[in-house]
Amino acid sequence: MPEKKSSSPSGLHVGHHILAAREPDGYLHRVTVKIAELALWAATPLPRWGPCILTMLEKPGKGPYLKKLRIIQLVESDLNFVLGLIWGRRLGRKCQLDKSLKATQFATRGQLCTSAALTKCLFYDIHHQSREPAASA
Repeated sequence: MPEKKSSSPSGLHVGHHILAAREPDGYLHRVTVKIAELALWAATPLPRWGPCILTMLEKPGKGPYLKKLRIIQLVESDLNFVLGLIWGRRLGRKCQLDKSLKATQFATRGQLCTSAALTKCLFYDIHHQSREPAASA
């Protein structure tokens, strides 16, 4: 997303937080994460995390039909960054270290999301051709 377009109600851009995370000394990144961690540990969200903007976007080439619109939710950029850090990276690494993700979930690093669909199709094809009864949940 270009930096001219704001991605939060305050007008800040998530790219600012990503750039701060890539700094060599990492000072701005640590400060941002510490502020968010304190707010999360105290169970009191920051006041700027409250407002949210719902935006409806047209799907390209689909026309201006109501059922062809998609809704995106814009939250504060630092909240978006911290949620991505906590839920995306830290939780994913923790699950990998604890081996709490089963191989059948296809949620480990190095596996593609299409692997699950391909595995299911192959499962059905093999059982259809061998005429064996099969079921999946």
